[in-house]
Amino acid sequence: MHFHLPKAFHGWRELAKEVGIIVLGVLIALSFEQLVQEWRWRIEVRTTRQAFANELAYDALFASERVAVQGCLRDRIKNLSAKLNSTADRWTADPMVIGKARDPIAAGALAMAIPAVYRAPRRPFLSDEWETAKSSGIPDHMSRQDVREFEFLYRGINQLRSFEDEETSLEPQLSFLSFDQTLDPQSRMQLTITLARLDALNSEIALSSEQMLKGLRSMNLKLQMVARGQVRPFEASERQLFNEDTERLGKCVDTRSRI
Repeated sequence: MHFHLPKAFHGWRELAKEVGIIVLGVLIALSFEQLVQEWRWRIEVRTTRQAFANELAYDALFASERVAVQGCLRDRIKNLSAKLNSTADRWTADPMVIGKARDPIAAGALAMAIPAVYRAPRRPFLSDEWETAKSSGIPDHMSRQDVREFEFLYRGINQLRSFEDEETSLEPQLSFLSFDQTLDPQSRMQLTITLARLDALNSEIALSSEQMLKGLRSMNLKLQMVARGQVRPFEASERQLFNEDTERLGKCVDTRSRI
């Protein structure tokens, strides 16, 4: 049996040539791997960006609704406040008149044992896609401008969610105005304070909604409603929601499109 030993290098030039070939091969392999990674991240960023757009479409719909019903809620607060400051000790029941929703699920959600005196839309503002992307490091591979714009939008969504939580916690404090009763001065004062805070929240929610919608318009995202594998144009969903709000609250709803 014969063993073939590696040939000895004849001088530094031949050694440098062999080493150079090895180094070049390693650099080519690393460069190729880097290109593949960049290609994968580009696909991931493009997919994630559209996922943001699909999620933000629902947030835009809910924000558009809050701007549309701002006048209705403001008028309701104004009427309650005027009545509190003009009537004697005796209070006449004044539940909020809300039309019946066409959607059976929505109608069930609106049904209450104690009639509501004040009720604003309660919508699930979404931010799951953004939180998931942050935890996976995807924003690190997006442009700085995209990251700034998406951060601004989702920060506004978190603020809207916070405002809505406070609004929802205050609404039941007015519920006893749905019944005839006698109100003492202290109760009237406390009710007026609650109405003042609801009035401020209504304005803050509408303003934050308008700012979020303005930011969305500047980004030129493709907004579409995606649910159960089906895609629906944003404008059609907005129009349907406005029609339902008009049926429940009346002609005070501002039905102009915000997107």
